[in-house]
Amino acid sequence: MSEVSTNCKVSEIENNLNVTKVTKTSIAIIWNKELVKLDDKECPFESYILDIEKPRDDFVENRKIVNIQSNSLVIRSLLPGTTYTISLKKSTVHGESSTVSHVQATTDQSKDSVMYVAGLRKTVMGSEVHLQWFRSEFIRTYFIKYRMLKLLACSHDEMQSPLHVQHVVPTKSTNYTLKLTPNAQYELFVTGDETLSTNENKQTVITKGRLPDIAPVLLRQGFRVTNESAAIHWKDPPENCQKMNGFFKKYLLELMDIQNTIINTYETVDRKMEITGLDPKTEYNLRVKYVNHIGSSRQTYDAASFHTRATSFLIAQDLTAYKTGRDLIGLRWKSFDTKSTISGINIYLQDPIWNKTITVTEDLRAFQCKAWPDFVCFDVNELMSNRNYTIRVETLPEETQSNTIHAVTRETATSLPVSDIKAEYNNTSITVSWRIPHLLNGILRGFVLELEHLSSFDDKMCCQSLMNINYTVSSEQERYLYVLQNIMPASCYQISIRPFTKRLGPATNQIIDTPPLPMPFQTKPQIKLDNEAIQWKEENQTINPAENTELITETLIIVQEFNGDANVTQTVPDTFRSEMYRTLASNAWWLTHVCTVDDDPCSLNLRVHDYQNYTLPYYGQVVKKPLQVNHQYRIVAAQVNRYLSARSYTILATEYFTMK
Repeated sequence: MSEVSTNCKVSEIENNLNVTKVTKTSIAIIWNKELVKLDDKECPFESYILDIEKPRDDFVENRKIVNIQSNSLVIRSLLPGTTYTISLKKSTVHGESSTVSHVQATTDQSKDSVMYVAGLRKTVMGSEVHLQWFRSEFIRTYFIKYRMLKLLACSHDEMQSPLHVQHVVPTKSTNYTLKLTPNAQYELFVTGDETLSTNENKQTVITKGRLPDIAPVLLRQGFRVTNESAAIHWKDPPENCQKMNGFFKKYLLELMDIQNTIINTYETVDRKMEITGLDPKTEYNLRVKYVNHIGSSRQTYDAASFHTRATSFLIAQDLTAYKTGRDLIGLRWKSFDTKSTISGINIYLQDPIWNKTITVTEDLRAFQCKAWPDFVCFDVNELMSNRNYTIRVETLPEETQSNTIHAVTRETATSLPVSDIKAEYNNTSITVSWRIPHLLNGILRGFVLELEHLSSFDDKMCCQSLMNINYTVSSEQERYLYVLQNIMPASCYQISIRPFTKRLGPATNQIIDTPPLPMPFQTKPQIKLDNEAIQWKEENQTINPAENTELITETLIIVQEFNGDANVTQTVPDTFRSEMYRTLASNAWWLTHVCTVDDDPCSLNLRVHDYQNYTLPYYGQVVKKPLQVNHQYRIVAAQVNRYLSARSYTILATEYFTMK
């Protein structure tokens, strides 16, 4: 036993510190407990102190544990396979003593512990999973191991490839992004051991869904097409759930009339649909898509085309009692072809105790429906009230009979609402128009219009009181029109229209946004042709003070060609193109540049050598192309003033110039 010099005496005891247990990450030690002091010169004891040292290449890492009252301790959070020097000291009333005993011990080392990767964190971004983990001084190459547990949209028997196939990705980095299958459940872990197939610290992750990458398969041989309908069938491909990328919701069908470029959409959960109300002798394009819980893809669909058959000109098709009254029935059927040999028709009406025949030999074009130009309308009068009549139409001279229908001479409310509401804003008014209901069930007397002011950009302008209008009509027309006055700019309204026969029919509601009034240009665009600036001329457009400049969203640069044969922009039912057609009184123009409000200045050089184009929402194609020599052009700048979906335009234009 030797002595250590301090303010008092502390005895050092060799071989007093003993190791009782060693694991990969801990060392358990024990020492003789402090005895009652026998010498007054012995320092008064308070507690024990342990110093743990780990040698490194060029320095020593030190760790200290203080205020130990017992004579044993388990030192934890150590590194596997590492030798530590452990020193025992005493804490006395005079401070910390020198080492009184020490020992060296080495933690166990195994491949599992050395190859362990700590701190794994994951972030799901759509169908991708970003991984990050702590760097290990023992590992040079990390192995990301993952496998799919389940495609959430599939049952196991729907899978075309086996589950639980493990994938291995080696990397030297401590972060990596996995590109996985959408809407699926995975388990994964990161290790330094390439041979390890599982890990107690593995984690589970679920990727998010996205739009489908697959489409149903149309059964073209199963189509059944008539002159006015098409029965469509399709099937699901075997791998549909694997590429659905989400949970199946429904099928979406898009049908386009090629001649009129009208698109109608239909939804169903069945694998078949009968589409009616088609036009005879017309070509249609059909698309079918999946809709999952995210939505449907614009690019992924199966497509087919078909032609409806020609109308049989010898039968009164689509015979309907479209209106009834206490003593009349209004009949309607599809018009006959002008080249048919029909010389007249017989209309048969019968009830249990009475029958009547009406023969019409006049030109049936005289009975063309004003409200439905493709149909013939005929009113049968002087009937008994509240009687159920059986009706059919016979064509002459072939005497071919139509299908039989039934109608009761009793007036009821319209069962169908109005359709195709259109609204056009002009300063302080809205001109609203709508199509007559397809079935009246009574005598049409008018419509009830209700206009509700929902919001305005300027809160002080909102909201006007509810406006109710009783709109009386005297005849059946294809469309009706009404002008609503005292309308606020930069506002949102809802209009409700209900047909009125004997009673009110169902309502059709539509939201109408009104644009801001045109505001002065904040900064006029700078347009050049080579190095020569093109000057703007003053326009006669009525401009309002620039009060709400935050409603200015962008500036459109348009090239307008003076040459009469320059058919640049096709006349298609497009809102922006129709707006510019009314503004420019011309169809020979193209949009060549768009400046945002942040572009300062908004500038453009018209001299380009190659054709370029791209597409913008609402505005369509933006085209940059060389101007032709000896052609006349002018440049139009349209500042867009926008509230919600409604736009107004402040116009600037140059004089026409000839390209040299």
